[in-house]
Amino acid sequence: MSRLHVLLGTALLIAATAAPVRAQDPESPASTWTGRSLDLAINGYGVSLGNSPGINGLRINWRDRELHRVNGVNLTLWRPGENVGGTINGVVLGVAAPAAGRITGVAAGLGAVVAERHLRGISVGGLAVVSQGGLDGIHVGGLGVVSGAASRGIRVGGLAVVTGGPATGLSLGGLAVVSEGDQRGASVAGLATVSNGSMWGFNASGLATVAQGDMRGFNAAGLATVAEGSMTGANLSGLATVSQGRMSGLNVSGLATVAQGRMTGVNLAGLATVAQGGMAGINASGFATVSASSMTGVNLSGIATVTEGTARWVNGAGGALVANRSLQGLNVGGLAVVANRALQGINLSVGALVGGREVTGLSTGGLAVVSGDGDVRGVALSVGAVVADEALRGFAVGGYKVEARDMKGLAASVARIKTSAMTGVSIGAYNEIRGRQTGLSIGLFNTADELKGVQIGLLNRARNNPPPFRLLPLINVHFD
Repeated sequence: MSRLHVLLGTALLIAATAAPVRAQDPESPASTWTGRSLDLAINGYGVSLGNSPGINGLRINWRDRELHRVNGVNLTLWRPGENVGGTINGVVLGVAAPAAGRITGVAAGLGAVVAERHLRGISVGGLAVVSQGGLDGIHVGGLGVVSGAASRGIRVGGLAVVTGGPATGLSLGGLAVVSEGDQRGASVAGLATVSNGSMWGFNASGLATVAQGDMRGFNAAGLATVAEGSMTGANLSGLATVSQGRMSGLNVSGLATVAQGRMTGVNLAGLATVAQGGMAGINASGFATVSASSMTGVNLSGIATVTEGTARWVNGAGGALVANRSLQGLNVGGLAVVANRALQGINLSVGALVGGREVTGLSTGGLAVVSGDGDVRGVALSVGAVVADEALRGFAVGGYKVEARDMKGLAASVARIKTSAMTGVSIGAYNEIRGRQTGLSIGLFNTADELKGVQIGLLNRARNNPPPFRLLPLINVHFD
């Protein structure tokens, strides 16, 4: 029996170099040689040895080229030739690099797995998995996984995962994960995660995570997280988190968090938090928090908090708190609190409080409380000066002076009270009313152009009193 097998094998080898032989009965077992392969098949089902165009079963070939279709198992011993083409459905194995136009199933190659048009299923390449078209399923490449079009599923590359279109699913690259389209799912790389479109899901890298479109989900990088569009979710980086659009959620960086649009949520940075379109939520930085529009929420910085619009609720800075419009709420600045328009609420500063048009509420400035072109209303306290260009309404205490064009209420100063009209009580070493005084003034020297009330002090002058009652010691009165 063994001799019979030897003879049969010898005959088959000889037939391989001879002219083609046709099967006598297609319905019975036969051996058919097409000129490129030896096929042991019935109606296309069986075993093919060589470069047959196709088979349903097992195909073993040295080098694939001009393939049509294989359904089953395809084993290739060497790298593919030109224009492989065709379709393989099933198991594709190769010592070097198995290839086909379309591969569906399980594919493995010591060198690479290559598909000219589409690769679907599970593939493992010792060096790379490459599809010039789409890629679906689970694909692992020792160096890289590359597709020329969209990819879906799980992709793992020792160095890189590169997608020529959108990438959906899980992408892991030792150095980089790059897609020409959107990335949806989870993308992780040792150096950079880059999308020419948007990123949705979990995107992280050791150096940079970059999207030409929007970012949504969890986006993190050791150095920089950058989106040409908006950011939504948790966006973190060691140095900078930057969005050309809006930021929403938790946005944190070691140095700077920057948005060309509006920031909403918790926006933190070691040095600076900057928004061109306004801030809402908790906006804080070690050095500066800056908004080209309004701020709403908790707006804090170690040195300066600055807004071109209005800041509302809790606004603070270790150095200066500045609003080009108004400050409303709790406004605290170590050196200065400045609003170009209104300063409203509880306003505190070791240095100066300045409202361009109005200061309202409880205002305490170590050096000064000043309303440049308007009123001071409420309670104003300062070791230095309380100054209103127009009216002072309420209770004002200034260590150096209290000054306003018109005063109503109680004004007190260690040194000087100066006004053009006073209704109420003024207490100071020097009370200077260059107009009408209605009420009581107490000091060392009290003077009023028109007195309707009482002056108590060492020397009191009422210019509307006739001599000798115009200048009197201790007390002076006039009630007409």
